[in-house]
Amino acid sequence: MINDKVGLLLDVRTPGENADGNIPGSTLINVSDSKFTESIVPLNRNIPVLVYCRSSKRSMTAANILK
Repeated sequence: MINDKVGLLLDVRTPGENADGNIPGSTLINVSDSKFTESIVPLNRNIPVLVYCRSSKRSMTAANILK
């Protein structure tokens, strides 16, 4: 899906982690930021969202919020 650019690739790590390296083309929205929920409102609900973090705990949290 990443190679085919089928959906939005969402990096939910901190800006510092993102600066250390990221998947090209990903969008950074830090799930630990108090404004995470309002930051995801403008996302297109008609395309899949692929969520990633460092160890999967934050991506699971973000996925549950996105649902």
